Amino acid sequence: MIYMIYLAAGLSSRYGSNKLLDTIDGKPMFRHLLDILTIMKEEEPHRYELVVVTAYDEIEKAVENLPIKVVRNKEQELGISHSIHLGIEACGEIGQHDHVLFAVADQPYVQEDELFGFIHMYKRSYKGIGCLSYEGIMGNPVIFQGKFVPELLALRGDTGGKTVVKAHMEEVFLYEADSKKSLQDLDVPQK
Repeated sequence: MIYMIYLAAGLSSRYGSNKLLDTIDGKPMFRHLLDILTIMKEEEPHRYELVVVTAYDEIEKAVENLPIKVVRNKEQELGISHSIHLGIEACGEIGQHDHVLFAVADQPYVQEDELFGFIHMYKRSYKGIGCLSYEGIMGNPVIFQGKFVPELLALRGDTGGKTVVKAHMEEVFLYEADSKKSLQDLDVPQK
């Protein structure tokens, strides 16, 4: 099983407003990658579970009729690690041979074929960790074999999964994105 955890609870402090609700190419930023993950879940429900971690009523309401689990992060100030913990806990029992994929809602330019290719080639790599990357620069989404869940649960504060990735570089598979834009997370408003 691949547990897909969609992180949509950030404070948007550098953006000036809730960036996840900002319209990018005709729809809210958070919907771009979420729509791809939802299609994956709907097409292969035996293979994927999808959990959205959010702090926002608007996002929770927008996904209420989708085949996903929503977890509310009421303590954003605890940092990204808290959203990671909430997402993992919502998955239930994660086995050693399961996988946990983290995707972030402020990365609207990841393409469907990139995500499918990334997951497919990661599984063929027999590595324990996979990252979408561009010219060797690691980005998101990131996928972890279940054996790394205890280390992810040990994260504290505003420390994300990259800490676990860097501790196990020999286990990392990099999948080259189609463009640098795919890895772009939007921290300032787009003109």
